[in-house]
Amino acid sequence: MNQHTYVAPVSGYYNFVVQVWPIHGDVHTVFSIMVNGLVKGVGGQNGDDDDGGADGGASATFIIKVKKGASVAVKNVQSKDKFHGYNVENEYHSFFMGYLMYELD
Repeated sequence: MNQHTYVAPVSGYYNFVVQVWPIHGDVHTVFSIMVNGLVKGVGGQNGDDDDGGADGGASATFIIKVKKGASVAVKNVQSKDKFHGYNVENEYHSFFMGYLMYELD
């Protein structure tokens, strides 16, 4: 997955949702959500590899206080694989999205 960042247009509390799928089905997936390069939360899972390791996806929701102009990004921490963008064959996909819940002055 390519690294993309979100730049907060206003200060406030944001709800961010992350879902990641390793390309080769690594069953140990850990990622962090970062604000201006600092870890603000960690998500991941330890999957069951009985079916060949295809259960390595993980998702999490984070509520984070972010200042105007701050950069928010997701980083692969533990998986040996890169993450899927979108794969038409098996429909695995990774995404990162967020929205403003409450604006601060």
